[in-house]
Amino acid sequence: DWFWWFGDDHSSAQDGLFDRLFRNHLQNVYRVLGDQPPAALARPISLGHRHGRLHTQPTGLLSVKVDGSRTYFEWIDAGRHVCQAARGAMSMARKELLSDLYFGFDSKRLLIRLDAAGGAFGERLAEIDAVRVVFHQPEGFEVLVSPEGWKEPRVELRHNNVPVSGPGLEAAADRVFELAVALRSLGVRTDDPIQFHVQLIREGKPIERTPGEGAIETVVPSPDFELIMWQA
Repeated sequence: DWFWWFGDDHSSAQDGLFDRLFRNHLQNVYRVLGDQPPAALARPISLGHRHGRLHTQPTGLLSVKVDGSRTYFEWIDAGRHVCQAARGAMSMARKELLSDLYFGFDSKRLLIRLDAAGGAFGERLAEIDAVRVVFHQPEGFEVLVSPEGWKEPRVELRHNNVPVSGPGLEAAADRVFELAVALRSLGVRTDDPIQFHVQLIREGKPIERTPGEGAIETVVPSPDFELIMWQA
């Protein structure tokens, strides 16, 4: 029935709803069987041919000090996802916490920055208990950042829900939220794909997700990435 309603001949304003429900049902089949759902099921089927790309790509390597400061030049070459621009009518009815997501790399780390809507990220921390970064690729990884003091929060890397030791994990929240994850901790190398989304957690449950559908999609840059971009 889903295939009939979601086909091009029957497209409607509810395409995204059918898409999400269908994928949720398939993910639940894997969970009932005790397996991890494939990363592809987190990606909307409709996104590729009915919508434009939700974010820009990094244009250079970053030099970021993870301290929660809003420093323009540290993130000038980052990719960007505007959270509010992707909201639908239902999400506009509630006030969301995030305004922008920035991402990029230095030579050894994946770097992620979150900006809060309407003020400093640190001023909104009472509304959440944790930040979770869920990786679709490399599959099974997630990073959970929880406040033991947001200036130096606790950062935990998990693989298939099991905590694993991972070097190069840093996070801080003040004006903005900043996170660094060593590429070797994720087991990725040059040209490997990286896909992720971010959740804000309260009382153990996600209260906000960005992107709202799909994932931030990028690849690990090569050491000569900046030279390639400059020549392009």
